[in-house]
Amino acid sequence: MSRHSETEITMSNELADHSSSSSYRMSALSRRSFKVILLGDSGVGKSSLFARFNGDSFAEATFATLQVGSCRRTFRFGDREIVLELWDTAGTERMLSLTENYYHHASAAIFLYDVNDQATFLGVQSTWVPSIRRRDPSMTTFLVGNKTDKASTSYAYENVTLDEARRYESSIHDLQVAGNVQVSVKTEEGVQELFEAVAEALCGDGNTEEKKADETITLKPKNKQRLWDKCKC
Repeated sequence: MSRHSETEITMSNELADHSSSSSYRMSALSRRSFKVILLGDSGVGKSSLFARFNGDSFAEATFATLQVGSCRRTFRFGDREIVLELWDTAGTERMLSLTENYYHHASAAIFLYDVNDQATFLGVQSTWVPSIRRRDPSMTTFLVGNKTDKASTSYAYENVTLDEARRYESSIHDLQVAGNVQVSVKTEEGVQELFEAVAEALCGDGNTEEKKADETITLKPKNKQRLWDKCKC
């Protein structure tokens, strides 16, 4: 092989390396991370929703969860990657000042209530919404009713309808409510769409800043492959 040919191959390799490096830098620039917190009264299904996010199966809880944890999952929208770091503040809802310690650097909050229990919906209004108002009213929020699979007809007066939730949403003028849905964590109905909606809202909101993440509590990942990437715990 001539020296000229060797030089051409070397230059070609250098260009390939440069192109690969540029692609990597562009990929890195399109990757953003956001912290999301789960808020709601005890028993509304925060830990079960967290387990679904983590790729775990549903389990009926018979007692209050006392462990705070976080987990990451990556969502892709075209050439953009959105990493959601979901925090379950389970077990701290009885001590609001402790729960609020986990608000630091959060970009979004999910207000979770039980569609069969008006008291939990009132809890969102009297406790969790005012809590976000005090700490960070610029946070992107979602109103989410859980346990639609158990919606009662015998005690319909206890049920929280989507129309009722929408009326409440329209009264929250000082918070950015990006979603108002009802789901079943048990059957997974609407759960995937919820997580995707959270990621898309944070991805598309030019006013939402990527905030420095808190030190995380790592969890051992499960050996599962779902529609989304495996948990980056």
